[in-house]
Amino acid sequence: MAGKDVLSAKTPESFKDHYYPLLMEQYKLYVNMADKVSGRRDNINKLFLGIMTILLGGVGVSLNSGKATPFPLVVSVMGMLFCYIWHQIINSYRQLNSGKYRIVHQIEDKLPVKPYDAEWEALGKGKDPELYVPISHVEERIPILFGVAYAVIAVISIILLVLSVRV
Repeated sequence: MAGKDVLSAKTPESFKDHYYPLLMEQYKLYVNMADKVSGRRDNINKLFLGIMTILLGGVGVSLNSGKATPFPLVVSVMGMLFCYIWHQIINSYRQLNSGKYRIVHQIEDKLPVKPYDAEWEALGKGKDPELYVPISHVEERIPILFGVAYAVIAVISIILLVLSVRV
C-alpha cells in the first residue's frame, strides 16, 4: 500500500476552483471526528473507573465484615476480566486514533501548512519521553494496576477461605 494514494478520489483539476475549499472542509470534519473518538475514549475510561470503584468498594465492605466468603474472590475475578477488556479497548482506541492521524497527515500533505504533522515532529513522534509521553501509554497502565490489585485481593480471599475452613 506504500506509495499508493488511497485518499484522493479525484484529481484537483476535476474540481476546478472548489478543490481546496472542499479539501479544507473535509479536513475540518475529519479532525473533528478524530476528536470525537478521543471523547468516546475518555467516556469509556470514566465508565471503567466507575466500575472499578464499585467493585473495590464491594470487596472492601465484604473483607471488613469479618466473615470469610467467596464474594471477594468472585468480584476479584470479575474485576480482572473487566481490566482485561478495558485494556483491550484502550489498545483498540489507540490503534483507531493512530489510523485517523495517519489520514490527517496525508490530508495535510495537500494543504499549505501541516499543524498536526509539525506538532508530532515537535513532540519527537512520541519516542522521546522528555518531550512527550503519549497518553495511551499512561492510560494502559491503569487497568494493569487495577488488575494487579484484584489479583492480590483474590490471593488474600483464597487464603482467608482456606483458613476459615480449617477453623
